[in-house]
Amino acid sequence: MSALKISLLILLIFNCLPAKLIAQPLAPKDYGLKQFSLKDRSLGLIRFYVDIEDLNKKKPLFIEVNGSGGLPLCIYIKGKGFGATFNTFSVPLKDATKKDFHYIILDKPGTPFCDSISTSDDAEHYDKNALVSNYKFSKEYSKRLSLYWRVAATKKVITYMIQHGFWDGTQIVADGYSEGAQVVVLPFVNSSKLKLRRCFLCCCLSEIMLVSSKRLLGVGTEWLHTSRTELL
Repeated sequence: MSALKISLLILLIFNCLPAKLIAQPLAPKDYGLKQFSLKDRSLGLIRFYVDIEDLNKKKPLFIEVNGSGGLPLCIYIKGKGFGATFNTFSVPLKDATKKDFHYIILDKPGTPFCDSISTSDDAEHYDKNALVSNYKFSKEYSKRLSLYWRVAATKKVITYMIQHGFWDGTQIVADGYSEGAQVVVLPFVNSSKLKLRRCFLCCCLSEIMLVSSKRLLGVGTEWLHTSRTELL
């Protein structure tokens, strides 16, 4: 078979594929993110991702701390004749902050950036929420994840970004969503080196928790208790 015929055959096969099976964003680079890894004796492997826009330029830091559960940041749902991607981090938030900040998001321990879930349903009948809720968390996640791990890992990542020259010395902004809103202030408590300048609490925190968070950090932090849509 000639090279031309082979090329035409490949093109024909590609054109016959369902559109939803083509070019699914499944890797960090597909989201404009670069992966970093830190190894710690007590915390184990910490993986985190930073947007690649002006990566070599010093900028303020923006840390997103997402919700509970050992879900990957990207989930690929593969069904009957279709494929769909679901994210547990906010892509619009990353896109809204990457120009003026280094956007940062952490993996959950023992959890890949992206994992797949299969279903026998087609695109019209599959239940995304049911499929995701049945995702089996990793043993490493069950072993390591706790409030202590999330706080300590976040602090390690921020310290790394500062020590390796990514931070411009101005703002460190944190966005805590759902359980992340309970985690987001603690890396900065009783720290002489880390100072949170702005804090977005994107969940239904009680007034008591909000007041307690403000007291923990003291003065000098701007607080925005808002919804994710208002933040964007």
